[in-house]
Amino acid sequence: MTTVPDWLFSPLSASFSAYHRQILLVSGENDWVFNALQAFMAEKPPSATVAWVGTEAYDAAPDWLTQIKPLAQYKQLLGSEFDFVILNCLDSFRLNAMAAIAGTIHAGGTFILLVPPIASWPSHPSVIQPHFLSHGWSIEQSHYIRFMLSTLLNSPHVGLLTASRHTLPVPTKANDADRPNTQFTTPCQQLAFTQVVKAQDAGTRCIALLAKRGRGKSTTLGFLAAHFANRAMRIAVTSSSRAQTTNLFVAAGHYLNDDATDIVWYALDNPSLDSADIDVLIIDEAASVPVPLLIRLISKHPFVILASTTDGYEGSGQGFREKVMTKQAILAFTLETPVRWHNHDPLEHVIDSLLFQSTPLTPLPKDIFNTNTQISYAITPLDNTTEELYSQIMALLRHAHYQTTPDDIVRFIDTPNNKVCLAFANNTLVAAAILEYEGGPVLGELSHDIASGKRRVKGHLTAQALALMTANPQFATLCSLRINRIAVHPNARRQGIGQGLIAHTRQSCAIEKTDLITVSFGATDELRRFWEKSGFTRLKQGTKIDKSSGLASDIYAMAVSPLGKDTLGMLFQTTSVNTHLARIRQFCEGTRGISHLYDTPLWLVGRISDELLSTVLNGLLAKQNLTEISENAGFRNKKEMIGYTKTSLEVFITENKA
Repeated sequence: MTTVPDWLFSPLSASFSAYHRQILLVSGENDWVFNALQAFMAEKPPSATVAWVGTEAYDAAPDWLTQIKPLAQYKQLLGSEFDFVILNCLDSFRLNAMAAIAGTIHAGGTFILLVPPIASWPSHPSVIQPHFLSHGWSIEQSHYIRFMLSTLLNSPHVGLLTASRHTLPVPTKANDADRPNTQFTTPCQQLAFTQVVKAQDAGTRCIALLAKRGRGKSTTLGFLAAHFANRAMRIAVTSSSRAQTTNLFVAAGHYLNDDATDIVWYALDNPSLDSADIDVLIIDEAASVPVPLLIRLISKHPFVILASTTDGYEGSGQGFREKVMTKQAILAFTLETPVRWHNHDPLEHVIDSLLFQSTPLTPLPKDIFNTNTQISYAITPLDNTTEELYSQIMALLRHAHYQTTPDDIVRFIDTPNNKVCLAFANNTLVAAAILEYEGGPVLGELSHDIASGKRRVKGHLTAQALALMTANPQFATLCSLRINRIAVHPNARRQGIGQGLIAHTRQSCAIEKTDLITVSFGATDELRRFWEKSGFTRLKQGTKIDKSSGLASDIYAMAVSPLGKDTLGMLFQTTSVNTHLARIRQFCEGTRGISHLYDTPLWLVGRISDELLSTVLNGLLAKQNLTEISENAGFRNKKEMIGYTKTSLEVFITENKA
C-alpha cells in the first residue's frame, strides 16, 4: 500500500512535475489530525514549500512550514506559489479562502484540507455559526458542507485520511507535461504579450489583461514591465498590496537589461500616482480598485494596463465591467491556458464544481416565447433545490454580473431566512430572484436601539436602514422580504418575466402576511424605472458610492399588508419636528452618525444663526464628504468639525427645550 508521504512527495520529483495537482482530506478530531499531519509532513523534501492558512495548531511552528497566515489574511498569499497548501477548517470555514489559495499550488502539489469528522462536519460548531448569519436566526446544519463533502468524496481525484480509513488515488500524469524551455510557457501568454506591445506602439491609452488564476498573468505583466523598461520608459506598478506583485517583479528581473529604467511600485493611496511622470502604469487586480480611482488613473497616464483575475475572489464586480471596461471601451486580452498547472487539472475541476462554475448558461431556443409558451413561477427554499437547478441559478446570476463571491454561494444555500423565486418558460429556467426575510419579532427587543443608532446587528439591511432613517422602531419590527438578487436570462428579457417574479413574490407575501417587500440596488435611471414600474417607491436615495459598482444604493419598497401601507404612509409625510429633534439628540449623544441626519440639516438651516454650523449643514445637504466639509468650514480635521457640530446642536436642543 502506498504511504501518505510517498503519495504526497513523489509527484514533485519530476521536472515542472509531470503530474496533476492533488487533494487530500484529513478528517478527525483535532489532536488526531494535527498528529497525523506532523507525522507525514516531517518527511517532506527540504526544498518543498508549505503554506498554512487558518488557526495555528502547534505551540511552535514546525520547521516544515514555509508561511503561516490567519484565515482573514489569506489574500496575502495570492501571487505566491507553493508545493503544498494546508487549510485548517477545524474551527472555521470560508469558501473565499479555499477557492483563492487553491490557485497558489503549482503542478504536482497537493491541497490538504483539515476537517472535522466527516459524519459530523455539516453540523459542527465551525459551520453552524457562520459569519453571515442574520441576528435572531440559527441553523442546525450546513447544507453547503453536505454538498461539498459529497463532491469531494465522489471525486476519483481526492485522497482521504481518517483514523480508520486510508484512500489515496493513483497520482495522474498530465498529457501536456512537456513545456517549452523559452520565456513564454504557453502560446497564449506570448500572444497576449505581443498584443499589448502592439497596442502601446499604436497609441492605445488603456488595455486590460484578464485571466483565471494560474494562467501566468503576473509573469506576463513582469515580461511587459521589463520590455518597456528596456526601452527607457518610466514604469510604475500599483496594487492593493506590494506582496501580490512579487511574481511580477521576479519575472521582470530575469529580463531587465543593465541600462533599463527602474520599475517602481506605488501604493494605491500614494499621491505620486497622480503627479509622477509615468509612461506605463500597471494596475494589478484592478477590479478591486475603487472605480473613480481607476478612471482617474486611466485619464492621467499615456498607457495603462489593467490586470485582473476573473474568478471573483478580489472583489470583481459590475462596476469594473460596466463603468470601466464597457464605458471606457477598453480592449481586453484573456489568458486561457494554465501555466502554474496543466490543462484538465483535477483540483481546478473540483473547485469549479464547488463554485457551481461547471454549468454554462442554458441556451434558449429563439422561438421559445410565443402564444403557446407556458410561463410558470415557484418559490422554494434554496437548500431545497437540486444541485443541477442551483447551478443554473448561479449561471443566471453570473451572467447578470452580480458581484457574487464564493462566500455568497455558501450564504445563499445556508441562510435560513432565504428563499428563491423561479420563473420557467416551458419548464426551462429563465429567471430567478433570491429573497431574504428581514425584521419582524427577532428585532423587537432591539428596535429602539436600532432606530436611535445605538445598535447595528448582523443582516436585516433595509429594516435597520429604514428604522434609523425615520428614528422609528416600528420599521425594524415590520416583517419584510428583501429581494437580494434578481436575474433574467438575456434571451428572456423584455418579456415581463422580471415583473412576473415580483408579482408572484407579492402574492406569496400576502399569504404569509409579510408587511413590506424591499430592495436595495446600485441606482441607475434604468433600474429605477424598472422598480417603479413594478410598483416600488423610493424610500431612501443613497449618497455613498460603492467602490465595486461605482454607484450609490437606493432603497425601494412595496407595501403588502395594511400595516405596511400605513407605515409607508407615515414615511411620506413631512418629517415631524419630534423626529428631527430625536435625530439631533441621538447625534449629540453619540449613537447616530453625522451622515445619518438625513433631511434634518435642511430643517435646521432656517432655524440657526451660527454661520459655521450653517456651512457644515449645507455641506451635508450638498452630499460633500466629511473631509471636504471640514476643509470648507476651516476645521483642522473631521473630528474637530463633528465636535463643534455636536456642541452647537446641544445648545440648540437646550434652547428648544427638547
